[in-house]
Amino acid sequence: MKKSAVTAIMLTLTWGISVRAGEDSVLLLAFTASEAKSFESVSKELERINVPHSVVGLGVAHAILKDHPHALSLKVKCGLRAPVHRPEWPSKQRLPEGDLLKLSGCLDPHVTMLGTYARVQAQIASIFRKKGSYVISFYDDFYRDTPQIMVKSALPRSHEILLPTPQLLPFFQKIFPHIQTHVTGRPNNETWLIARKRVNKVNLQRKMIPPGFVGRKILFYLGGYGRDYNDSFEELVKFVKQKPELLAIYSPYPGDNGKREMSLIQMYGVSNFIALPKEVPVEEAVYLADRILCHRSNTGIQAAFAGLAVGYYDTNLYVYQNPLIDKGIVPHLQTQQDLHKFMDETYAHPRYTPEALSQKMNWPLGAARTIALRIKERLRDRLHASSLQGLPWQTPGILDPSS
Repeated sequence: MKKSAVTAIMLTLTWGISVRAGEDSVLLLAFTASEAKSFESVSKELERINVPHSVVGLGVAHAILKDHPHALSLKVKCGLRAPVHRPEWPSKQRLPEGDLLKLSGCLDPHVTMLGTYARVQAQIASIFRKKGSYVISFYDDFYRDTPQIMVKSALPRSHEILLPTPQLLPFFQKIFPHIQTHVTGRPNNETWLIARKRVNKVNLQRKMIPPGFVGRKILFYLGGYGRDYNDSFEELVKFVKQKPELLAIYSPYPGDNGKREMSLIQMYGVSNFIALPKEVPVEEAVYLADRILCHRSNTGIQAAFAGLAVGYYDTNLYVYQNPLIDKGIVPHLQTQQDLHKFMDETYAHPRYTPEALSQKMNWPLGAARTIALRIKERLRDRLHASSLQGLPWQTPGILDPSS
């Protein structure tokens, strides 16, 4: 973990009490790439309001967060033996009992914020809640899951649930009537907007575009995953080969090395389809593109918030749900003909300002700051309780961490 210059601060409470809070006082634990990106944004806001914290990446999220300035490795810090930091760690896989005991003895956060996708997040929520931590679950999806799946997640082990959209609120209040539920928005929606301020197109072009391809129309592709992903990408490779006037650039899914994409490109001998250089951030590279394509990814939502021409490309073997597709804000492409139309014709879908898109979709803006302020408030409450030797959130009947 990279230590900041000040690893602990003094928080002066509303009641006039000063207590010390270290970087492990607040933990943010992500498993998916989307959770990792949202928690990165929350971390920046916590820095701005001087709240010490650590960021933990599990599964795919580890590849994104391992070099974060507030990164904490459970393997290094707590000696966990299970390879929960590897991208291939299954979302339904549990931590073994020995690692749960190590984790329980290693960390004692005042506030814990977790995503809800993986079973290990549910286990960690149970452990820390039992120790007196205030547990917040962030539900990073625009569609509700089944109650049978939800009860196995971190959600019922939480004191508070944060939602990305008010459309989900009635359902969550019905399923979890005794847990506080709030709509904060989704921090990941706005990450590309922030990156726009850093973009230098001259420098980007020098880093990204080979000399023989300068001036060509650029298609930027954001890789995905899943059993039929290779089929979709292979069809895209065939399309790009038909378009020598085009330069296509791909970025693999976070945590992936991009070798499967490159093997297909080489198999078809396509010279105008290249990988994004590793030193170029995706959120900056997209601003050089004429068109952006996703497979099944929330990056399409980020692109729409940034006002970019974006579409989803997937074979018709799978029906992909996305709120922007549902409302006709971005196109869902499924055939070679769709791809030709997407690249050759004027982009036929509206480009919204962030404010207009937020209003149309009823998605709150400023989610990262809203969440950071909630965390600070809960930390202040928790520190005050600790100063009075009380643990107000340590309640009986906590769900078994091994469940």
